[in-house]
Formats: sequence, structure tokens, C-alpha cells
Amino acid sequence: KILETDPQTLSDSINEPDLASQANTSPADAAKQWMQFMQPFAGRATLVSPAITNGAPPMGTGWMDAFLAECDKLGCTVDAIAAHIYDSASNVPYYQTYITDLGTRYKRPVLITEFGATGSVEEQQAFLRTMVPFLNGLSSVTHYAWFMTAANNLVNADASLTPLGTTYASAA
Repeated sequence: KILETDPQTLSDSINEPDLASQANTSPADAAKQWMQFMQPFAGRATLVSPAITNGAPPMGTGWMDAFLAECDKLGCTVDAIAAHIYDSASNVPYYQTYITDLGTRYKRPVLITEFGATGSVEEQQAFLRTMVPFLNGLSSVTHYAWFMTAANNLVNADASLTPLGTTYASAA
């Protein structure tokens, strides 16, 4: 389930539209853009929603609810939901509830296109040992990806795995 490039999946058409420092796009404008740029691929690729943050409404699911309501009016095809989630490595129940609720709420496959956790490397490793099996076992989640693979995160400058990268790879 680790997120890999798939030519039949169009994802992250608008990155974090609910966040002012990212795409900062209203649900209505995003739905109009969807109809112009994504809808032509309906039936030829899996169309994955803009990737929301886990911010409190009107961000996150509040934004997605409004986007999908606009899409219902316009006739958008949205095959799957993309989301990002960040919090403390010690807050595993929050991650599990939030991600599970996305599948239940939207009744579509879920792609967690970014997830990360703050804390020490050891806390992050413990987090991954719990979360990766959870994500692999959750039927609604089709793909997920740790953010990010930059040097000193999952990989070293020489592209070898860091201790966190080794944990991520072995937990899968």
C-alpha cells in the first residue's frame, strides 16, 4: 500500500487547498477547476480528490465536505479521497480515528499522500511500528506515504536508509 506512481491514478490535483500557505483554494473554485482539468480523465484513470490537511473545520473534512457538495452540483467524478495528517508520534489513537473516519465518511478509497509525526526518532519509530500495520490492515486505505524522503529523514545523503527509513521499510 505504500504510495507508488501509477499512471492510471491522478492525485493531488490541488495540494492542501484548505491551507492558506499552500493552494488556498475555495471548495467552489476547486470544483470548477476539477471540471476543467480532471473531469476529462473520468473513466480513464482513478480521479483522486485534492489532498486536504487534518486541520479543524472549515479546513480538512469541512473543506472536503464543501468541495464534494459543489462537485455534486457540477457532476464531478471523484473516485477516491486524498488526505494528509500530521501530529505527535504519541497521538496514535488520533491518527487511527481520523484515517478510519475518512473511509467511513466519504465511502471511497482513501490515499494518505502525506503523513508524519513529531517526536524523537525513537518515538517516530514506535509510531511507525504501530501505524504501518494499521494502515496495511485498513481496507479503506489503498495507498500511504510518509512525508518525506529528503536526506536525514528516511534516507541519508548517500541514499542509504536512516534508522527511521529502516523502520518504515521493515514495518511494511
